[in-house]
Amino acid sequence: SARVSSGPWLSLSYNDKHIRLWDTRTQGGEIVKQTFSSHNGWVSSVRWHDISRRNLLQGAATSSSTQEYLFWSTSFDGTVKLWDTRGSIPLFTLNDHTDKVLCLDVLGNNTLVSGGCDCTLRITKNVRMKILEV
Repeated sequence: SARVSSGPWLSLSYNDKHIRLWDTRTQGGEIVKQTFSSHNGWVSSVRWHDISRRNLLQGAATSSSTQEYLFWSTSFDGTVKLWDTRGSIPLFTLNDHTDKVLCLDVLGNNTLVSGGCDCTLRITKNVRMKILEV
């Protein structure tokens, strides 16, 4: 899964259980800026948090909000994870699914929807409160 913005960042998930953050501005040298590892299965999707995506699209260079650095990932290990690009471990993990998680979306700034092979659509409300608690 790939998530691209009109900003410089591209996040890619892989079947090797890792997520890589690429800087598309790099010419030559190492284009992968960071690797995130915590999933125990194939990473099936990644998605920038809405605030992060909006700021990237607007070309915001600096940030005063933690939410501007956040992205989500889903995995065949049955989890949904929230990441901060300034760190290397997930901020928290949701274990609501009993099988592979295939996709997710963030509705507004407060609700996470995820779907998986357990034939369920999980709706997690008050995501913003969970983020603020971190």
